[in-house]
Amino acid sequence: TIQSLTLTQLITTLDLSTNTLTLNQNLTVNQATVQATPALGGGTLSVAGDLFLTESRFLGVSLITSPTSQVFLNTGGGLEDFICDTDVNHRGRMRYQGAGAFTLDGNTTLTLDTTATFEIETPAAVINGMGAAAIVNGGSILQAQPGAMTLATGVAITNTGTIDISAGSFSTDGVTIPGGVLGEGTWRVSNGATLDLQGVALTNNGATIELDGPGSVFTALGGIQSNDAAGTLRLTGGNTFTTAGSFTNDGLLSVGDASEFTVVSGSSLTNFAAGTLSAGEFDIGGTLRFDGADITDLDATVTLSGPGSQVLDENGLDGLRNLDTIAGAGDLTLAAGRTFTAGNDLTVATTGRLGVDVGSTFTVPAPFNITNFASGTFTGGVFDIAGTLIIEADVETLAGDFTLDGPVSNIIRPGGGDVFENLNLIDTDGALTLRNGRTLSVLGSLTVNGSLTIENGPPDNPTIISVPSDLFHNSGVADLRNGGTIEVGTAAGQYRLAGGTLRGSGNVVANLVQTGGTVEPGQGAGTLSIDGNWALDPGVTGLPGVGIELAGIGPGMADFIDVNGNVVIGAGGLGGQLSLVLIDGYVPSLGGDTFEIIRGLQRQGQFRNVTGPMVGATPAFEVFYTSTSVWVTVYAVPAPGSAALLGMIGCVAPRRRRR
Repeated sequence: TIQSLTLTQLITTLDLSTNTLTLNQNLTVNQATVQATPALGGGTLSVAGDLFLTESRFLGVSLITSPTSQVFLNTGGGLEDFICDTDVNHRGRMRYQGAGAFTLDGNTTLTLDTTATFEIETPAAVINGMGAAAIVNGGSILQAQPGAMTLATGVAITNTGTIDISAGSFSTDGVTIPGGVLGEGTWRVSNGATLDLQGVALTNNGATIELDGPGSVFTALGGIQSNDAAGTLRLTGGNTFTTAGSFTNDGLLSVGDASEFTVVSGSSLTNFAAGTLSAGEFDIGGTLRFDGADITDLDATVTLSGPGSQVLDENGLDGLRNLDTIAGAGDLTLAAGRTFTAGNDLTVATTGRLGVDVGSTFTVPAPFNITNFASGTFTGGVFDIAGTLIIEADVETLAGDFTLDGPVSNIIRPGGGDVFENLNLIDTDGALTLRNGRTLSVLGSLTVNGSLTIENGPPDNPTIISVPSDLFHNSGVADLRNGGTIEVGTAAGQYRLAGGTLRGSGNVVANLVQTGGTVEPGQGAGTLSIDGNWALDPGVTGLPGVGIELAGIGPGMADFIDVNGNVVIGAGGLGGQLSLVLIDGYVPSLGGDTFEIIRGLQRQGQFRNVTGPMVGATPAFEVFYTSTSVWVTVYAVPAPGSAALLGMIGCVAPRRRRR
């Protein structure tokens, strides 16, 4: 190991033989040779710093650079840098700057690690390959030099990373596409540049291909027939592309603003047949054009992003003008200010999805209707609304899946009014999620048999559902996240938990009467706040439950229920079931760790049943009570056969229970 090394003059040769030389700093090779014997079984040169190479020779060496290394190729601008029978493991930045060639000969392999770059900074780069020379790119090959013309011949190029040509042209005969299937890597061409594979063509794309800007060309793409499930084909910045024949999209086809993808006239987009567009994902900010486009049934994923996004037929007619069904695998999203007005009745299948992002609007105008709604009940479909959905509905029973995201999210009737203001039942198949500051006030009582999720966003935008009368929770889940709030008018009603689960880290502003079901603070460990009284009184269906998870003794690592009111556990002094669970690998101390798990203004009664960690048939926990709180101490559970610890627990536990 040495610090730095400089080799100059043609007669200078460093022969590593079979040794390893490590440089903590830089290497300079100017018209000199570094070699090892035997070739590819000889020495190793590892460089932590930078490498300055001018007309250098590397013969039979294993060369390793660090992630912080910079390799400056052809710095003198003269003759070639020559690498023969050498394995180069490059992990930093390699910069090809001069006018000379870069030659890889024999069994040389240049491997670019995932962190590595090979940057072409000269206007006329020549990369020569002879023998079995190869470049294996897991990082990035970059060309941004204006007017650059790079020619790489005779060297096999494998790309699992990124080849990014943003200026000039890059031409190579080293890329093969077996069977016409391009299966890996990212191939990006922008700013009118050209990536030329010298006659090699692909028919199927399973990689990522990106063309950005007018005139940007990837020559291998001209005969594409299929974008496979793993493939991404993206046009942006005004790029236009027309296929040579029919085309199938099973992956992601993305057409950005002002860009256009056209299936050549007389051929077909094979995803489309008999009015149905199926399979694949279409992210459209510009124009998708194909013959006969008249989609009535959507069974694929389509995003229309921005006012200029459109699907057109060969005559320029809107390809979604007669849309009437979003099928089970269908997904339609409006984004970035896109508006859409249905021209027929609309049906959204049970697992079909309609999304409307902020600033976008989807309208089903009169005389048309959304057929999921009938006689006060909305059935089926998944609706993610951050913008505006306008439909004729007054929903009393919800058996579909709705998310209202953000304070400006709206589902309203054509004449105005929230479609959920008269909601009184979330059925077993129903789900309602409010998040990121969306509030909802219903006009009467509310029954939850399905799923209700309230998730806070920014602190100045609390998420609240307000119920002026009773909230009846019989089954399903009410999930409070990040401080979400359920607010029940305490003068007229109560939160009546008879079944299902009330969980999360949020706020219940109500008197909670629990005759069944389970209260579980947090998602994992967390705090649930109850602003009102909490009564646990056994009902006809069993004991009301409380589930407490303990992940450790640090702040926020244990469940806690904070009650701004009185806690009554069983009207007769005993009621409810407490379940204690250790999570996230938490192991209590041998002497026991103590947690306050419930606190009120006053506490009455005790849990009838308590379950938790055990040592054989002996509890490794104990519960004790104060006038305001419920506390629990948990002890380490010993490995099998650890009788000493078992005895200690037996001695400690009775002492606690006498409090």
